[in-house]
Amino acid sequence: MSIGICRKAILVSCFILSAGYTLSAQDYNVTVYDELRGFNRNYVNDIIRDSNGFLWLATDRGIVRFDGVNFLEAPAPAGNQDDVFRLRLFGDNLYLIYRGTGAGFINLKTYRYISVSDRPVGDILQLQDGTHLIFFGDGRLVLQKNGIQVSEVMTSPDLAGTLHYRWGKVFVKTQKGGLLVAEPGDLPAIQKLDVRCCTWRVVFQDVGDRILVSSNEGFFELDSTLSARILKPLPESLEMNHTSWIQQNSTDAFFISKDSEVIQKRGDSFKYYPFQDKRVSGLRTLFLYDSGNLLIGANGALLHLRFYPPSLTNLNQDKAAAFPEFRVRRKIITLAPDNFLLLGNPGFIQWKQGQFRNLLDSGFCSTYDGIVTGDDVYVTTENSFEKYSLSKGKLQTILADGITSSDNFYTVTLDSVNNSFVLAGRETMFRYYPRQKRALRIKSIGNSSARVVKRVPGKPLWFVGTTDGLYVLDDELKQVNRMRKQDGILHGTTISDLLFIDSANIWVTHERGAEKINIEKFVVTDSVPASVFKDSRVTALLKDGRNNLWFSTYNGILGFDPISRATVKLGLSSNLINREFNYKAAAVLPDGRLMFGGLDGYDLIDPTAFSFNISRPDGIVAGYRRSRDDDSSDKDLMGAVNPEEIAFNTEHESLRIYLTTRQLLNSSTNRYEFRLNEGAWNNLEGSAHLDIYKLRPGTYSLEFRAFDLFGALITFPPIKLQAKVVFYKSTFFIVSVLLALLVSLLGIIMIIRNNQIREVRMKETISMDLHDEVGTMLTRALMVSRQVGSQNSITRLQDYLSDALFSLRTYIRTMNKKKIHADEFASDLQDFLHATLEDSEITYRFRTEIGNDPYIGSSLCRDIKLIYFELTNNMIKHSNATEVSVVFKADAKSCSVDFSDNGHLKSINDLNRSGYGLLNIEKRAERNGGTAQWMVSSGGKGLRIVLNFKNY
Repeated sequence: MSIGICRKAILVSCFILSAGYTLSAQDYNVTVYDELRGFNRNYVNDIIRDSNGFLWLATDRGIVRFDGVNFLEAPAPAGNQDDVFRLRLFGDNLYLIYRGTGAGFINLKTYRYISVSDRPVGDILQLQDGTHLIFFGDGRLVLQKNGIQVSEVMTSPDLAGTLHYRWGKVFVKTQKGGLLVAEPGDLPAIQKLDVRCCTWRVVFQDVGDRILVSSNEGFFELDSTLSARILKPLPESLEMNHTSWIQQNSTDAFFISKDSEVIQKRGDSFKYYPFQDKRVSGLRTLFLYDSGNLLIGANGALLHLRFYPPSLTNLNQDKAAAFPEFRVRRKIITLAPDNFLLLGNPGFIQWKQGQFRNLLDSGFCSTYDGIVTGDDVYVTTENSFEKYSLSKGKLQTILADGITSSDNFYTVTLDSVNNSFVLAGRETMFRYYPRQKRALRIKSIGNSSARVVKRVPGKPLWFVGTTDGLYVLDDELKQVNRMRKQDGILHGTTISDLLFIDSANIWVTHERGAEKINIEKFVVTDSVPASVFKDSRVTALLKDGRNNLWFSTYNGILGFDPISRATVKLGLSSNLINREFNYKAAAVLPDGRLMFGGLDGYDLIDPTAFSFNISRPDGIVAGYRRSRDDDSSDKDLMGAVNPEEIAFNTEHESLRIYLTTRQLLNSSTNRYEFRLNEGAWNNLEGSAHLDIYKLRPGTYSLEFRAFDLFGALITFPPIKLQAKVVFYKSTFFIVSVLLALLVSLLGIIMIIRNNQIREVRMKETISMDLHDEVGTMLTRALMVSRQVGSQNSITRLQDYLSDALFSLRTYIRTMNKKKIHADEFASDLQDFLHATLEDSEITYRFRTEIGNDPYIGSSLCRDIKLIYFELTNNMIKHSNATEVSVVFKADAKSCSVDFSDNGHLKSINDLNRSGYGLLNIEKRAERNGGTAQWMVSSGGKGLRIVLNFKNY
């Protein structure tokens, strides 16, 4: 585009602006809650707030609880689901007054409904002593205590009669009787006040030391003397039919006028909020939530009128530069506290005293950067360097040696030390000397393009942010250092802005966030990583008066507290006019506000209005509802606020858990997340409730968190979640059955295995007793029988056969019994010893020590007898002993046999194990868990063996 065409476009814009234009940004917002947003009632008659902050709506079909996001139907008896026209809250009891069908209350701790009367009731009051005043539709005013009537007085019938209590008196509005007053203790002495009251609904309000009475027929004021005065808070020209009134203070109030608009009175000024939405057919009642939020009950909807705080305002100057559209916003230059130059494309415009005065005839199409020196403004453009005189209104292109028409300048800064300008742009830098009109071209940034140039405070160093990282130059603009992504120092490549914190530290922004650099060491000491931003492509950086950093980006604005690491995130949902912001389009205004320019205008932010909290424990689990397979719901659990534990039948029930925050009316703008058992966080995708169904049975830890409009973390109390099924389908039952089956299977396997082991052991025993011993004896007998011919052979044959026969008898006898009494066993041992030594010259001594009725296992008895038999025979054949001693001891836990002779053995080392059968003796002892101790008898010669057996 040529310069001439740009000039023509700007002149046309100047003509358009000559008629003048005043900015009038909309400073309120209306949210309509109708059937599409979960509210499906025809009328909202009354609104009240409980101690938890929840809002209760009296509607034509019962009452509804509103937590800022969710509308929940409240419990009520089946016969009273019709029109509720009035709500009263006394402590934890919320009273519902039905139109012509009675009254009752809901206990907000248990959420149980209790009926008060099935006859028409107009109003109910609870006094400080706990007594109740009830105005019945037939005109009776009744005082009750603990449900028992104390006194009453008859007035005129009125189904919408209204009660109010103050100064120890009760005020009663009746349809025909007007306004009455009485003392609760003396109801029959009721009096009529000389106040013309309406025949419809009246609203009483305590303001200061007065009572304000509003109706569709007018407004009155009562003082403590009961004197009435007519008020005229609104001009007589306003239609007052069916008007509701809420008084904020002595001078400010809200009114409904003409059933279609809200009027706000501030002192003597008025502001109108008309509602033309076709979904709303009429306004009925007002509820002032706080100074920034007004709720309006309407026909067919609930309206939320939100007044934007002054912390967020905007400038949309499109109409000021309608042709051509001022579409690109860059540098903001402050000329005076109320006078600004806004650079961009095309040219630049002036914003002065809150108005766009005129579009400066700049003569160029796009301005990038600029500075003010005295009366002149120096600006860089697409292909020139310009000077504009503020006093003369003249524009001059600066021509200098060294600067060509192909040079493109993005930034300019003043070097007061050398009385020159430093210009930088595409692949080049200049130092321009205005007095000499001379420019010095400098090649210190390689082939990159410079975006921002700033001098280090108090040092002869320059920092240049480029498309290839950060370059550090000396006072002669020669490179002394550089910090780049490819060098492993910075995370970003294209530098967008620089901000010096002090002479030693600087913040650098780029497409991957921001990083803090120590100037002396040239190292990164801090950062705001990309993950903190909605879009990490930063366009500008400012510091507010509290040393917090504010970043404009391609998607919203981020506030950052470097100390606490807390953030404030602003976007379109925060009522910013811009989503995407432009490079250099940021400035700190003289009043401390921050101004950021973007694609759709300018956003002005008051940073003092935002709190940098890391987290707030403001989350509320507003309740939960269980739905069964038959579509029935458990309404009694609706109000279980912040439950510690929730149990449900996961097979036949689904669960919906409702979430909100203590800042109730901001809850719909929060982003909610949840997780189970400390797993990954899951986004609820714009909802403020969690639906749970078909969850695997078990116990879970359920956690919620939320992030508000400004990115602050909101925490919730954790919930223990019990997903149950019927017992025979529960995991516990199934696991128990499986374990029982497994145990049974293992038991069977062990029984089979033990039987196999016993069989093997039995075979080993039989093998040793019959094969190793009896078989050996018979084999020897067979061999001896072949040598029969001498007396010695016959004797040996008889011995072998006798031994084999003893072993067989012992084995068979012990196999027929499981246990043998110790006395019986001792007798067998003694009988055997007597029979064996009867024909010998060996004498014996046999002694027993038997405990309390002990029994010995048959297998042990068999092995002891065989050992005993082996020892006796060996003694007779080999020891040359003349005397033997046997001591047998037994009790319930152990037994022992002490066998000793006075043979010729003098040392254990002289034992012939093969001859004495010692190996068989030790083997029998070991397999019964016993021990065999060999030693020389106490007389110095002979063999002694002690057998000990325990735990048999």
